[in-house]
Amino acid sequence: MRIRFSAKDLPNNSITEAGIDAVTVVNVYCNQATTPGDLNCDGAVNVFDIDPFVLALTDAAAYTDAYPDCNIDNADINGDGEINVFDVDPFVDLLVP
Repeated sequence: MRIRFSAKDLPNNSITEAGIDAVTVVNVYCNQATTPGDLNCDGAVNVFDIDPFVLALTDAAAYTDAYPDCNIDNADINGDGEINVFDVDPFVDLLVP
């Protein structure tokens, strides 16, 4: 990633000053795909994701142990940043065409 800033003084007859406030740098891990509902990471959202979804919902550590190459954020179906009971209905909606 590259960010470039420019500051100019027009006309060029004084000291130019610039500042940047409220900058946040966040690590993003791209090695785990995020596909809402695909809790076993087989590339499809289907009935085989039900047990892993329940595990992610009830015991995050056990889910991570059972599916180390799968992103637990796939269980955040409603996208609110939390894995909780509010993800259950949207998960069911993914399973029912």
